[in-house]
Amino acid sequence: MLICATVTDRKPARFLLLPLAALVLLAGCKRSGKGDPVAEADKFFALVRQGHAVEAYNSAAFGFQAQQSLPNFQATMHDLGLANFLSCNWTRVVRRDEKNEVKLDGEIATRDGSKLKFEATLARDRGRWRMFALRTHGAEALPTENPFTLVGRGAAFQDVANRPVPPVDDVRVLVRATILDFNEAIQKKSFDDFFNRISLSWQKQVSPKRLMRAFDPFVENKINLTEFGIQQSAPQFSSPPTVNGEGLLVVNGIFPTNPYHVAFSFRYMYEVPNWKLFGIDVNLVAPQ
Repeated sequence: MLICATVTDRKPARFLLLPLAALVLLAGCKRSGKGDPVAEADKFFALVRQGHAVEAYNSAAFGFQAQQSLPNFQATMHDLGLANFLSCNWTRVVRRDEKNEVKLDGEIATRDGSKLKFEATLARDRGRWRMFALRTHGAEALPTENPFTLVGRGAAFQDVANRPVPPVDDVRVLVRATILDFNEAIQKKSFDDFFNRISLSWQKQVSPKRLMRAFDPFVENKINLTEFGIQQSAPQFSSPPTVNGEGLLVVNGIFPTNPYHVAFSFRYMYEVPNWKLFGIDVNLVAPQ
């Protein structure tokens, strides 16, 4: 028996990864042109690939650093798969302003077998060329998002530097409350109350009816998690809870109940003063 349903926030374009093409393993980026800006971009990505995120961040322009803290930069690099990536290739160099600004198009091969297209902007800063901005590309190869900036994300978004992962015991309480609220909605055959407890940001993207449609298999099969002993079961995390580059608390794991385990994947957004649900995935799986 396998019953599953998923409702999550829409993924930003920065996570759109394309099939991997064969690329040569290099310390930094493979250059298609010469010049100091390209050489400085090579150095920046060489530091990233070697795991020296702090040095890469410190080498960037002041404007780049002003857009996010070091922890946010590190988290975003991890989310994009750029931590210890395989290789990078410059595909185009656009010298729009030879003296002050140069834009580079590139592709990065990641260790998960994907390829990420991006645009790098270098600017003159403190007497040398430095990384000023990085943008990912969408499906049509147009710049769609600057993941390395907090500008425009609204007051609800919290820089990861200021929003640490809650204590594990607090996360367990949060997860238990979520699964019990979910089960209550299934029993009521209504997600109205459940909807009122999720984050305000997520409420703008979903509706009680959409949630009901997503989890209709649970209703149709008359699933009641209390009959599995969910109230007495403690959640087991498959990986430590983390706060990702989007500022979302990511929690994955299972409730080891019988006759089926309840597998979950939750996302929470911090809305003062509490973490509120921003995405949910629940499955019933047979114990292995």
